[in-house]
Amino acid sequence: MENKKEFILNIVKGEKPHRTPVSVWRHFYDLETTPEGLARAMVDFQKKHDWDFMKVNPRACYHAETFGAKYKMSTDPLKNQERIGSPIQGPLDWLKVKSVSLSQEALAGQLKALRMIRKEFGDGLCVIQTVFHPFSIASDLLGSPKDLIPHYQYHWPKLKNGLEAITETFLKYVRAMLKERLVDGIFFAIKDWGTADLINDAEYGEVARPFDLAVLEEARAGEFNVLHVCKSNNRLFSFLDYPVHGFNWDSADKTNPGLREAAAKTDKLLIGGMAHRGSILSGPPEDVKQERACVLKETEGLKFILGAGCTVSVETPDGNLNALR
Repeated sequence: MENKKEFILNIVKGEKPHRTPVSVWRHFYDLETTPEGLARAMVDFQKKHDWDFMKVNPRACYHAETFGAKYKMSTDPLKNQERIGSPIQGPLDWLKVKSVSLSQEALAGQLKALRMIRKEFGDGLCVIQTVFHPFSIASDLLGSPKDLIPHYQYHWPKLKNGLEAITETFLKYVRAMLKERLVDGIFFAIKDWGTADLINDAEYGEVARPFDLAVLEEARAGEFNVLHVCKSNNRLFSFLDYPVHGFNWDSADKTNPGLREAAAKTDKLLIGGMAHRGSILSGPPEDVKQERACVLKETEGLKFILGAGCTVSVETPDGNLNALR
């Protein structure tokens, strides 16, 4: 009998599953501040809900911490980490950004957590680690996506230096995770820059796409790489040629492509379907089951994993998550 990892990888290869696989992910703000806490939260969440694969959901700020951003760590399960300082105050500061060793505290902590997770589940579960694309990491270092626009429009050589250092660092990180077999792939998140409201395809192709592809090329050794395209009015179709095994986006958002629409343009795995702030959050479980039934009807015959279009809220009731089964 196939284990969960074999189940997922067989679907990636095109085999028809005997049931619809399912997985969602969420933060544990007060626990994800340490390697031990993150590992415990991920392991407990997996054991409680028996997901078909694990998307490790670390504190998002670990990416920016790697390059000197400072955060106040949360002790509240309902509150995210708070940014209190950044190394980037102006365009010249991009020239100071250097490639970072994997011994840096934030990266080393993630690797430690992944080792504990892998030790718990062995090779029987697909585990993928969240990795933001370099452009979003640069945004987080500066403060916000909109703050970055004049930097790439008027100070490109300086910003490019920072992006090259960020990319080089995460190439090493991805290489290390895969070499040590800590993960089966990465969850490559195009966060704020996935929307046409912020950037067009031509601009993105010049300033961000080359760095995305460099990281994904390093991740090719992974057996299960997923691309997440965030936000409304997103540019999912601009990324269909990226070398990944599956795509995740908020298909429940009417400004985004639907599941059938996407399936007509790619033969890769589609992941999601459920609105991450819809019935999953507000319930009751009967509403979740009804939404689930609608999604499964829409995706009948597709290469598909049921999940949410983005990270589910920390306030999502366990009963609603159980109703996804």
